[in-house]
Formats: sequence, C-alpha cells, structure tokens
Amino acid sequence: MTGSRFDRVKKGRRKAALLYVGLASIALSGCSYFDANDHPLIATTAALWPFDNADVSGRAEEISFATIKFTQDSRGGLLVLAEQQPGVTYWQSGRSETVTLSRGYLSSTAGLKNNLDMTSFEGLSPAPKASTPFPGALDEPRSYRVIRQWRNASSSQTKAMAASAVLTCAGETEVVELPLARLPLLRCEETLDWVGAGTTRSVYWLAPDTHRIWKGRTEPWPGSPSFAWSVARPWW
Repeated sequence: MTGSRFDRVKKGRRKAALLYVGLASIALSGCSYFDANDHPLIATTAALWPFDNADVSGRAEEISFATIKFTQDSRGGLLVLAEQQPGVTYWQSGRSETVTLSRGYLSSTAGLKNNLDMTSFEGLSPAPKASTPFPGALDEPRSYRVIRQWRNASSSQTKAMAASAVLTCAGETEVVELPLARLPLLRCEETLDWVGAGTTRSVYWLAPDTHRIWKGRTEPWPGSPSFAWSVARPWW
C-alpha cells in the first residue's frame, strides 16, 4: 500500500520558507535558464539544507515548504524552492549552487563542478502553463530533439550539441520510493543519440494521470556525470 507523509503546499511562500530555515539570506544572481526566449534570467535569494550525506527525508519532514533532493554523482542534499515562473522552478544554495527545472525536467545548473548551461526542445509543444514536458498519450514512443549547452570541470570551454531523443514508457506503474512518499509512478526511459558522440540515457518517473515528473536520473550530455533529483514536498 502506498502512502505519503507530505501535505500539499500552496505557491508563493518563498519568503516564509527563508524565514523558517533561519539561514542568513544571501543575494544571488540566477545564472541559469531553460530557454532565453521564454524565461529570462532572474535574481533570487535562496536557502539550502547543507549538502551532506544526512537523511534528507527527516529534514524534509521538518519543513513545510517545497523541496527536492538533488545529487550530482551521489553528492547533494535537500534544496528549498527559491523562485518560480510558469512552468519553471529555481532551486539555489547559499554557496551559489543553482538548479533549474522546467516542468520537472532538468534544464540547467550553475555553481556545480560540472554544469548544464541550457536545454531546449524541438518537437515537444507543451502549453505555457503545462505541468509536464510530455503531455498526451505515452503508450507509443515519443520522438523529439534536445539541444544542450554545457561545461565540464576539466575544461573552461562551453560545448553545445543536439541529440535525437526517444521517450519510451512502461505500460504499468511501479511503486517508487521518494523522500516523503511511496507513489505508483510510470517509468519512462529517454534515449539521446548525439550524432558522432555516442548515446546517453535518462529515466523519469511520471504521475500516470498528469505525467508530472516526480523523479529523474540523467546523464545530460556525452561523458557527463550522473544527475538525479526527486520531489520531496511538491510546489504545486
């Protein structure tokens, strides 16, 4: 039997979240974006439970504000929502680490050892206020194109490349463990074919009715580290 330990929370409680966490607020500049044409850079203030190996579920239970668990190569922690625009959420730490999700899909990072600068799609047309990048039926493979820009820790150069993507979803849900819940979710595998640079794969766990992304694990570019995130307390 599945269950949940979180309560649904309303939007627009960023200031209260910062007061609750009680950390010294640091003015940061949002250094990442999903699509510059749709979502301009914004300045944000944010708070983060420190990155370490502590039990993030216990920490997430202690606060009533939107949070995600985020890791890069198993290093990470619990991030508190800093700012949001329609379809886009910004999560930041007091150490200038920034994660941006577009409809739950990893779109950019900043301040990490390896950073995803930008992501955009071709062939997916969600409405501006859609809750998922994958609207509509998922009983057949979905094909689209992903364009990304990134910087590896080993190089100061920015690289950009496009990939042909195919999303294939299971026919039945599976129970997935999240920081504050166990939910029946639809497992979807994304294969990205980078012309001349190999193939990378991602896994997303979606709500079967809305296709919201509750959990993801991805190698966003060829040779990249593994990025993973899961919703602790939702922001919707």
